[in-house]
Amino acid sequence: MKRVLLLYIFERTGHHLAAQALEKAIREREKNWNLLTVNFLGYANPHLNQVIQSGYLSLLHNTPEIWDYLYDNPKVARRISGVKEFINKLKSGKLEELLDSFSPKTVICTQAFPCGVVAAYKEKRKKNLPLIGVITDYVAHCYWLYDQVDYYAVPHETTKNDLIKKGIAARKIRVTGISIDPKFGKKQDRERIVKGINLSPNLPTVLIMGGGQGLGPIEEIVDSLDALPLPLQMVIVTGLNKSLRENLEEKKGEMTKPVHITGYVDNIEEFMEISDIIVTKSGGLTTAEALAKGLAIVIAGCLPGQEERNSRFLVDEGAAIKADGGKKVAVVVSELLSNPRRLSSLQAKARELSSPDASLEIAEMVMETVNSS
Repeated sequence: MKRVLLLYIFERTGHHLAAQALEKAIREREKNWNLLTVNFLGYANPHLNQVIQSGYLSLLHNTPEIWDYLYDNPKVARRISGVKEFINKLKSGKLEELLDSFSPKTVICTQAFPCGVVAAYKEKRKKNLPLIGVITDYVAHCYWLYDQVDYYAVPHETTKNDLIKKGIAARKIRVTGISIDPKFGKKQDRERIVKGINLSPNLPTVLIMGGGQGLGPIEEIVDSLDALPLPLQMVIVTGLNKSLRENLEEKKGEMTKPVHITGYVDNIEEFMEISDIIVTKSGGLTTAEALAKGLAIVIAGCLPGQEERNSRFLVDEGAAIKADGGKKVAVVVSELLSNPRRLSSLQAKARELSSPDASLEIAEMVMETVNSS
């Protein structure tokens, strides 16, 4: 039986969702393969996994300028190479145990850290183990760069060109789009969904999200949209942010617009199906899913680093509008709802840029790699 190992870090993140989507796509084609999807940090050291995740979120909340400096900085990457080697050594025992016991024909990583650890393992053990890096943002940072990576699946031609400039051979790179669940490319029963959450089938719908953690100025955005003298309704997804959900639920009775509030969900494709506009951070998975659903994207409160670069890419491609703060978001949403031609143009550009079958294409790439190794 052929075995494939998929590695990511952090539960309920874009990297996790990308790995799940790819596992699903591979299973659709190769039902007899043995696939194992693992949160590498959680597997190698659950305590360190929690410390790193908490530290990362704290850094983004309290000192985002530091993350902005660290992100895709070759000088920093060179300086911390010793730290990376130390961490790799800490994890190598667990990794070798996993690889030796599972014996995969190919390893797929949807985040750079486990990709680097597997690359170090390959170099140390002189292993000819195919390694595929699946990049989930529109710009590939320098921590993805390893000679031991055999292939990269990237979101767009510009991502490929950027990797080539950074020294990766063109033959190693395939433009696939971001690995999202194939369900985002399928039509849903709009009437059933709207009825199920007690909203109107006739009002324009704005979907408001802040990623899995419910980050960004969501309350400010909701207040500003609720104050607009326009007919609209809102679907608000607060993710894992319980305090945000509680605050919004308390305000719900005072809102003038129809609203549906929910926490983390596994059926976000249904909420996207009934929406006209999405107001969101510019995480790679969320924006790729929104593009597949043909939504007009308004980017608000994006984080430094990968999200800032995703935002720049989407705005440059004409598939999104950036608006910082609730009042600016309300201005943009008002303009779009008052100008159907502009709204339709943005939605058409989203569909043009989308890759709803990306995970299926990456699955084909994996199958080719496994069968030739």
